[in-house]
Amino acid sequence: MGLEGDFLKRNERIVKPDDVTERFILEFKFSTTQKEAIRLIYEMRIISTANIAKVLNKNESFVGTELVKLYRNGFLHRIFGTEAARIGDGSKCAYWMLDRGGALYIAGAYEISMKSLNWDIRSNLIAYEKLKHAIKISEVMTQLTIIAREQGENVLEAYCDRHLYYEFTADDKKNSIYPDLFIKYNKENKLYQYFFEIDMGTMCVTGPKSRTSVVVNKIPKYEAFGASKEWKNYFEVYPRIVFLTNTKSRAKKMLEAIKETRSSNLEFLVTTFEAFEVEALGNIFLTTNKDSPTNLFE
Repeated sequence: MGLEGDFLKRNERIVKPDDVTERFILEFKFSTTQKEAIRLIYEMRIISTANIAKVLNKNESFVGTELVKLYRNGFLHRIFGTEAARIGDGSKCAYWMLDRGGALYIAGAYEISMKSLNWDIRSNLIAYEKLKHAIKISEVMTQLTIIAREQGENVLEAYCDRHLYYEFTADDKKNSIYPDLFIKYNKENKLYQYFFEIDMGTMCVTGPKSRTSVVVNKIPKYEAFGASKEWKNYFEVYPRIVFLTNTKSRAKKMLEAIKETRSSNLEFLVTTFEAFEVEALGNIFLTTNKDSPTNLFE
């Protein structure tokens, strides 16, 4: 068969996702790492092997082997090879999403109905620009998790936009917000909560109020959500709102546009992906509420 044939055989499906039954899941011998990985992939929608290993604090090769076992048994779907290369990480990088078996496992293990789970195999058919955005969300979560661990702190919860939908009433009308990422952070036994908006530089910073693809059009919604007090149905304190973007010049432009748009003293923080990756806990955030940079905890 040769080396190439051996590799393909080791990576082909043993069980097709449509053949995964509740009985099969009950009898499958999950390792702790596999359970943790499925949960993480559910929370993030899509995440790379390397970042799964970093978040779980485990050897990447070992984690990769565990993920392949889940893929072969119908629990995970993956983007690999040329599809991954389009994103820029080359053919060796694999990105993982739930397949039908993984969705059924989450529904059963955490007592969530398949309807409430909001999963369908079509969810894995992500358009290219949205794919980059979804991957960046998981990268931001991974960066903050690693930095927190180095400080003896930890990220307690993290959910991507697929799970973040908050309804509220403003001016007697139903409204809603969809943050890109929610993170609950534990620092010295004190809890901090954040909404992150991930700006890839493809949206207009300003524009008509009727367009959803305008960055500052999110500001009135965050203000209205805070003013409605319905946020208390979800949180003990209103999460801080953080915008991450791709360049310093865009960050400054975004901050000025937010200042001009907002009609309350609700604070918004803005910084670049590069600064966040290097020093996420430092004074790297431009803020609407003062002239000097601030950090996530002030």
